[in-house]
Amino acid sequence: MLPSGLQCKSHILLPKVAIKCKALLYYCDPVECLQSLLSHPLFTPHISFVPQKVWLSSVRTVCIYEDWLSEDHAWNLQASQSFHSSYSLFDLVKDQIPNGATLLGVVLSSDKTNISVMTGNRMVHPLLLSLANINADIHSKGSLHAHLLLALLLVVSFIHPKTCVRSLLADCFVHESLNFVLNPLKVAAAIRIMMNDPVGNLRYCFTPLVAYIMDTPEQTLLSGTSPKASPVSTATYKEFGDPYPHFPQTATRTLDDIKQACMEADPDDLEYFLKIVKCFFLNGVYKPFWRNWLLSDPSIFFNPEVLHHFHCLFWDHDLQWCIVVLRPDKIDYCFSLFQTAVGYRSFQEGVSKLK
Repeated sequence: MLPSGLQCKSHILLPKVAIKCKALLYYCDPVECLQSLLSHPLFTPHISFVPQKVWLSSVRTVCIYEDWLSEDHAWNLQASQSFHSSYSLFDLVKDQIPNGATLLGVVLSSDKTNISVMTGNRMVHPLLLSLANINADIHSKGSLHAHLLLALLLVVSFIHPKTCVRSLLADCFVHESLNFVLNPLKVAAAIRIMMNDPVGNLRYCFTPLVAYIMDTPEQTLLSGTSPKASPVSTATYKEFGDPYPHFPQTATRTLDDIKQACMEADPDDLEYFLKIVKCFFLNGVYKPFWRNWLLSDPSIFFNPEVLHHFHCLFWDHDLQWCIVVLRPDKIDYCFSLFQTAVGYRSFQEGVSKLK
């Protein structure tokens, strides 16, 4: 008989503050999802387990980065043979990665989506799960199904007279939902788990969160920082234009700020707690989902957003500078001369007036 496949489950979350409708969470077991990706026959020749360093020449002055296993992060985790955390799920201060252990890089992705129109206007955060060990060219093809739908995180409406408090409660609810769904992966990262690789061999696996793909506002939500602060660095809104690099906003730094804010105000006193956390550039979530996930740090697993960090950077700055220097008619003339290529967009009338 064929395997039954992934089984969808449901769970009712009970927030402390009243909500307008029942908070029913639909999800799958994340460990079973990872095992499904590992056992997929089409991915067998496209999965790697050994971190590597790729150099441009024998001099080893320029390193080539292609995927997670060629990054410094995976190399340092495997090469160090050890990791530590002061906020472990089981109060572990230090543990050893045994020889032959396998790192399974967990990749998550979510984006707020409207799933119903004119029938309640229900909003959810579809949570997708993938494996960083799968080659990047497979990840980029949606038809190969390298990303699995792990859960539907509901956007609930809380009953409270103040908008700022309702927003705080909604943010805490998202973290509570993520904490419940992803708890098996946290346990696997803390006490390890045995899983079958594509050829059927058992591997002693660790499951760190290495990437969470999302928009910048959602990064701010999940990092626990204020919208006026960077989710991955210590820069605030007054320093966003500085040419100087700022220190990373590590998990330890954020948790220390949350601890200090909780000492000054009771988190259950929502209105006063919101006033206190603004001084620390926090959003008020005092139990972020990543707080007890070993080897996981928001300053590492939050990737640059391609749309705003790359495309908008080019459009809003680089191209505008070129238009000022060369004049719009010159830029449009240059683009109009480009030969039309199959599979690419051509701009026969230029680009200076595009929106």
